Amino acid sequence: MKTTVEKLLGAKPVLNKIFSSPMDFKTAYRLKRIAEKVNSGLKDFDTVKDELVTKFGEVKEGRVSVPPASMEKFQEAMKPVFEKEIDLDIELIPISMLEKAGLRLSANDLISLDKFIKNDTDGPELIG
Repeated sequence: MKTTVEKLLGAKPVLNKIFSSPMDFKTAYRLKRIAEKVNSGLKDFDTVKDELVTKFGEVKEGRVSVPPASMEKFQEAMKPVFEKEIDLDIELIPISMLEKAGLRLSANDLISLDKFIKNDTDGPELIG
């Protein structure tokens, strides 16, 4: 599955919500493998972001942050990082698996998960 860092970051809060929910062992194991690949896919992003924060940031009270005067340059340097394409070797999450796990998700959650789920139900497409 191909996605961008930006889309993966947008889906991560909802994925974390799913990953944190109690569920049967088989579902949890499958989702654990997806979580590991998502986290691995974002590892480079975290490294580059930290390097750019250090480059454009200032140390105040033991913490590094980007001051408003450097924010535009920081954001410009981050743009290609957000646009970077990532190829995640994951199986899409069947909707039936999420239903079986008893997960309660909002429509906005499903929009964030668009690239991560597949409709394996007999009903109409839920997304797209």
